[in-house]
Amino acid sequence: MKTKISIVSSVTVLAVLTGFAEPRIWTDTQGNAVEAEFILLTGDKALLRKTDGAEAKVPLKSLSEDDRLYIIKNSPPPLEIDVDMDIDRSNTGNGRRVQIQTETMVAEVTIRKTGTSHYEAALYSEVFLIGQREHKDDYIIMEQAKSEFTFSGGSRGEHTYKSGSVSRSQLDGRSDAGTEYKGYLAVVYDQHGTLLEVKSNKKEFEAVAESILKTRGGDIVDKNFEHRANAQEKEPKKLRRF
Repeated sequence: MKTKISIVSSVTVLAVLTGFAEPRIWTDTQGNAVEAEFILLTGDKALLRKTDGAEAKVPLKSLSEDDRLYIIKNSPPPLEIDVDMDIDRSNTGNGRRVQIQTETMVAEVTIRKTGTSHYEAALYSEVFLIGQREHKDDYIIMEQAKSEFTFSGGSRGEHTYKSGSVSRSQLDGRSDAGTEYKGYLAVVYDQHGTLLEVKSNKKEFEAVAESILKTRGGDIVDKNFEHRANAQEKEPKKLRRF
């Protein structure tokens, strides 16, 4: 099944949640049964696809209690992402000696469940710290971190993790690393790769979130985040997908 991935703004959650369940037996409150696959939940109706390919929108209230619980557990909740950038600057050198400024950055990502859904499947989040090389028109993925989590059990509906630290130095105001930090992108997706929420300090990064997800730390990419090379490799590698 092909999935249309929608990129949303930092304050907007997908209104339609996509499912990828195997066919199962569904029973309504009258005892009628049908074998079908759960496709998606929109509003108070579930879209089911029967084994013959026919699709039907079924009101949740008409389904059995077990079926309603199944849908709830397989429909990711609305989410919010907060990113706190901790940037520490320090200077070394004294007197008339050359001053070296070191800048260290760490991203702290917090994902909050804003709905009451009892979704228990694994969710995944990734954060990318993005820089631009001096006198270049391309970007570099300065850092990438990934976290797996659930909202089941004793979870309070919130998950927080941090990226690795990124350090860069400046010599008398000139970057010896040749890279300037430009921004971050944080995303959440489910176990099927469906993108659920996106957050960035730059709208242009949100617009190409799917392309950024194909990169990894050290990758050098163009303005559309198409892969060019990896800073640690002589030859570029093929893009990876989730």
